[in-house]
Amino acid sequence: MILINIAIAIFIVGVVFCGISLVTKNRKIKILGILILLFLLISIILFLFYALYENDQELINQGIDNTSEYFTDSMNNANNTSLINDVNIINKSNSDNNMLPVEYSGKVLNINNSTIECGPIETLSTNLIFIDEETKITNYLTNNEMKLCDIKQGDCINVVGDKVTSNNDLEQISAKTILVYPKDEIKKEAGKYINDTYRIDDSSIAYSNVDLSGNGYIICEINVDNFSYPIKLNVNKNTETFLGYSMHLQSNYGYVLHEMCWITLDTKVEDIDNIKGYVKMIEYIAD
Repeated sequence: MILINIAIAIFIVGVVFCGISLVTKNRKIKILGILILLFLLISIILFLFYALYENDQELINQGIDNTSEYFTDSMNNANNTSLINDVNIINKSNSDNNMLPVEYSGKVLNINNSTIECGPIETLSTNLIFIDEETKITNYLTNNEMKLCDIKQGDCINVVGDKVTSNNDLEQISAKTILVYPKDEIKKEAGKYINDTYRIDDSSIAYSNVDLSGNGYIICEINVDNFSYPIKLNVNKNTETFLGYSMHLQSNYGYVLHEMCWITLDTKVEDIDNIKGYVKMIEYIAD
């Protein structure tokens, strides 16, 4: 407040001197008045620079203090987390440490006392599902609870659980929940738009086993709600594959897994579990 009063007084003095110089036509008084006003202006500018500098220093010091406090808290949290992790490591087995959340849908091949073996065809097992007393098994259509012994070979299941270490390319899952779609019902639903036609639309290839001459088979998946129904299709050297539906952008595109495609057969479908003939053409969606 004192500095403001001094600045006002100096300003008034400078203005008065300039006013007197205008009346008296005295050049010296005029120069003195101008010098006083310039001195005041320079003082104000220097004061503003000093105030800004002090404010920046305060912000910097505050930032350093906050950073120091942050690192201190981080180190404390890290130490606490380390202690918690050490306890968890002691209390968990190696298999638990490798577990990852996963969802899987497949066809039941075999059922044992505490496991379900799944895969697209009988000769190709891809997943092993572990069941314990906490696993909840439910009929997808009726919402009724089921037991492991109620699941039948050929049923399709949707599993939510934890993926554990794979063994010999067999993905192992510890199941938390299992939805069961009975085989007759899901087969009927999957074949609704395929039976009596030469087409399998909106599908994707899950597995291929084709030799260098072009002969072999592929397994495509038909999606029914949250379930995947596998269908085996024979291919040969005459099977054509294209990138692009209808408008073929590229030929000899190959057998690309998990990419949406349209499949044309050379024989009408009568039983989706036993399709005769060969795949005539596969057309992939062009992104």
